[in-house]
Amino acid sequence: MIAPWRFVPPVSGIIHRMKYHRDLAAGAALGRVLAHQLQDRVSAADSPDTVLGLPLSRRRLLYRGFNHAEELAAIVRKALDLPPPRKAVIRRRHSPPQARARSVAERRANVAGAFTVRRWPPRLRRVAVVDDVLTTGATASALARALKAAGVEWIEIWCCARTPPT
Repeated sequence: MIAPWRFVPPVSGIIHRMKYHRDLAAGAALGRVLAHQLQDRVSAADSPDTVLGLPLSRRRLLYRGFNHAEELAAIVRKALDLPPPRKAVIRRRHSPPQARARSVAERRANVAGAFTVRRWPPRLRRVAVVDDVLTTGATASALARALKAAGVEWIEIWCCARTPPT
């Protein structure tokens, strides 16, 4: 897992503007800085075959109008010169926002079985998943399980920030 920043001000405010106020300029700035951090940390030997933005449910995508994680992933893919994955991963069911969950168990239950991988290209064996914030890792773990079941051998989570331990 790579998370260059802690989810505290000013990073938390920038992420909030991107995610909830559709501030795509803030998202682009975050994506460029994240890509720069990753270029310094990811060598050719441990580079993924592709970078995938954490999928949103159809309902949340319609509500927001964009997938913030995919916006970040696209910037990272371009910086690392990696191909985009086909739309093979979907979030098959809507769940309450993880930010509202009160416990780790509730977060895990929210996303259990939420992802489906269809027609995954066999050449993409190493995948980095991009998201904005990692709190407990429940969502990333649920997606990783689906990717592993589809034959992905190596998965790493890349996010802008990690929630500090309480």
